[in-house]
Amino acid sequence: QAYARLAELDSSANTPQQLKAARDFIDDGRFEQMVSVSVDCRTKAGRYYGPAFQSFNSAITNTLRNDTYLEMKGGKRVFLKEYQPPAVGGIGAIFSFPRFVDGKPLLEPKSGEIRFYSLFPGTMSDGARLELNMRFKVDKMMYGGVLEY
Repeated sequence: QAYARLAELDSSANTPQQLKAARDFIDDGRFEQMVSVSVDCRTKAGRYYGPAFQSFNSAITNTLRNDTYLEMKGGKRVFLKEYQPPAVGGIGAIFSFPRFVDGKPLLEPKSGEIRFYSLFPGTMSDGARLELNMRFKVDKMMYGGVLEY
């Protein structure tokens, strides 16, 4: 939702079709069943960082599936279900995971920390592999007493 709103605010850089695509993507209802992590890669000057951006654009779900996951306390991992490369119009790369595992919500208010990890296939121009490794405190995802993710 945040990326769609950014695209709306920067409407001069986006066509009406791109804005509609961003809104439709957010409004399709699948986020009720998925946890999505969105990643954007821009320099402080607002330009895309070439080698990382190339890795984001060339990746597909099947090449990321085994090396992209959410990890909960105790080491339990939930692997990537779907990947979408960055879209024109300000929406970053989107990594989607099941919101429910074995009929239970992936996260609960007392889940502690969740780790997002992704290792991209292939190497960038400097020979390194693009690796994303970020931890999120679940208690910081509370808004109005409700877990929002």
